[in-house]
Amino acid sequence: MYTLVSKNIKVQAFVHEASSTITYLLLEKSSGVAAVIDPAADFKILTGELDFSFCDKIKNVIKDSNYQLQWILETHVHADHVTGAQYLKSKLDGTIAIGSRIKEVQQIFSEIYNDLPNPTFDGSEFDRLLKPDQILPFGEATIRVIPTPGHTPARTAF
Repeated sequence: MYTLVSKNIKVQAFVHEASSTITYLLLEKSSGVAAVIDPAADFKILTGELDFSFCDKIKNVIKDSNYQLQWILETHVHADHVTGAQYLKSKLDGTIAIGSRIKEVQQIFSEIYNDLPNPTFDGSEFDRLLKPDQILPFGEATIRVIPTPGHTPARTAF
């Protein structure tokens, strides 16, 4: 875990070794709110089960610090790891959000993976679909949505 502290926001990076990805935890100190970016979970291929022990580490930091989870932000749909977004929401609440171009990605993936017979392609699996340059409230700070298409059309930075 790596930590960066600014005047009002503490950023912690959690390295998910199995997928070589990083989950970020932002703690807005003056308001006591938290945001998680790209929470990873583990898929056990032999049993088909999900393991959320990595998410539990992040959940415990939030709870132990008495913060309220406000945002669960996805930079894109991940092929390199399973998301832990719904798990964190079930434990701590929070709003799951992703770039609005997720609808395009859903259509592309549906064709590649022969998805459900009547897919919706409407992003309804997420609580909020984010527009380019949208500003999200985050305690006394804000989070800006920055589109960075390339990896996927919905790729977003915050």
